[in-house]
Order: sequence, then structure tokens, then C-alpha cells
Amino acid sequence: IITIDAHGNKWIGTDRGLAVYREGGVILTQTPTPAATIAETPTSVPAEAQLELTSGYVEVDGVNLYYEMMGSGPPLVLLHDLLLNREVWDEQFEVLAKEFTVIRYDQRNNGLSDSSDTSYVDIEDLHALLQFLEIDKATLIGSSYGGQMALDFALAYPDNVTALVLVGAPISGVSFPDNDTLSVQWRGVVLRRAFDVFQPSGRLHNADEAKEVIDLWFDFPNSRYWIMPEHTEVREQARQLLLANPQNLIRPRYMRNPDQLATGRLPEIQVPTLVVVGEADTPGLLDHADRLAVGIAGAEKVVIANAAHLVHLEQPEAFNQAVLDFLRRQ
Repeated sequence: IITIDAHGNKWIGTDRGLAVYREGGVILTQTPTPAATIAETPTSVPAEAQLELTSGYVEVDGVNLYYEMMGSGPPLVLLHDLLLNREVWDEQFEVLAKEFTVIRYDQRNNGLSDSSDTSYVDIEDLHALLQFLEIDKATLIGSSYGGQMALDFALAYPDNVTALVLVGAPISGVSFPDNDTLSVQWRGVVLRRAFDVFQPSGRLHNADEAKEVIDLWFDFPNSRYWIMPEHTEVREQARQLLLANPQNLIRPRYMRNPDQLATGRLPEIQVPTLVVVGEADTPGLLDHADRLAVGIAGAEKVVIANAAHLVHLEQPEAFNQAVLDFLRRQ
């Protein structure tokens, strides 16, 4: 396990009993015998010509999904969380596009994509998008629910996945421990109000109701697990992104889980996997990160310091370095 601080420096940690730390531009792995030294891959990339953006819609079962694509190289898909949309990846999109063909899109009911009045499975939308773009294999980077999607997709379509980066990702079918009072209050107050939107019978009806939930979300004490309170600019950035997209909350959702959940199936994942989690994320998601790191053979785990759930918003430089270091080794 490597811990990376806000400046991208690696902090002393352990990986299978080995001490891992950064010194003089290299990563040293300290063993009981003489230490092995591994040269660190630079994370800077040469200046390149301005990257071109391709955007459009793909129709899936009568629903239009908005996507954007940039860069060249191996395909890589960014999967946003349940409440936000593709713009949450602004700090990663162009950076990764310097080395990869990066695709980001708005899931149904979010951003510029259509809502749906029939049941659907998100990983099937992703599969349809990749087929439309004629992409056979891709690396999937998913945050929160997007990480759950990435994991479920890799289990359903193993031949279409090159690598996984799971960021604060829950494991579908695995419950959360009730050993944290604020987490229990969060589920009982905020989630019951906000996540009722994901059931057609309990949806919000207008932008005012959506704003009420957004304010509740950010003002509730447990919101510190989402974005740390001291990161005021990032919290405001996320708030404004939600306020600009009230449809993310207003639209009814008919989403359903894949036929097979990920619980008990982690050993089936056979692709390189990076598990990323903020050190201040919820106890439940820290537990899920541990389960992912142990359950997926060869999985690496990175803990980002001074970050909660939305790591890529709170510490984009440290996050980008961790992801690029991992992908460049594959």
C-alpha cells in the first residue's frame, strides 16, 4: 500500500510486509535483505499540439447518451459517480488524453444524456457505447458508483477490459458496516431524502427540491466524508456542478443491477487493478477498498492523503500521478 500526499510524495507504508517510500526521485522497496531500487517513471509529459475534442450522442434503446473523446493511444473510459456527471473529470480529461484515447460520458439521467422511462442496466449502456466507438478493449477508471460499474462491467465483459482503476468504489452486493454513527445518520437522513430520487415513486419534482437536497447534502455533518470541510473551493465547485445540473436529481431512475453482482466474485478479475481511496473517506468505503485490494489478485492500493471520497477533485495532482504511474507500468 502506497500513500501519496497532496504534493505527490510517497509516504512510508507497507506492501506485503515491505516498506515502500520515496527518496531522491526513486521508489525504494526496503526488504530484510539489501533493498531493491526501482527507478520512478516521470509523470510529466512533453508539450504536444492542442488536443482535439470529439463529442456526440450514441442512441441506446431510444435513449441518447452524450459522450466526449480526446487524445490518442490505448482507450480509457472515465466513469462518474451517481450524482454528478462527466465534468467531474475536468482535471483528468486532458491530462490523460496526452497518452490515451480518453472517453467520458454522461450516464442516463445525468448531464446532457437523456432520461429513461424504462428499466436499464448501466453496464449495458457502457457496452453499447464501446461498440458504437468500435473499441474492443479499454481501461476503466470509475469513481464511487462509477467504480462499482467498472467492476461489474469487468466481470460481465472480461474480454473488453484492459485494466481497472477503482476510486472510492463500493462492491455491488456487499453491505456497509454500521460501526460509524455519522454514516448511519447519513444513510438515515441524507440518503433517504436524496437517494429517493433513484426510485421513480420518490423522485424530486423540480429544481427547488433539488436545491434543498443539495444544501442538505453539503451542510450535513457527515458531508466531510464526501469532500473534506477545509477544501472550501472544491466543495463549492461540486455544489455548483450539482446546481447547474438539477436534472441529475430530478429525473426518475429505472436503473437496475446487473444479473450477477460482484460479491464473492473478486477472484474472477484477471486484469491489472489499482484501488484508490481517500484517507478520510467513509469507514464503509475504506473497508470496501481493503476488500478489493485483498480479493483481486495482484491489485495495488493507493491511499491519497488529505482527501475524502472525491479524491480526483480534492487532490487532482496526486491522483493523476498515481493513475499514470500505474498505467505506464502495464
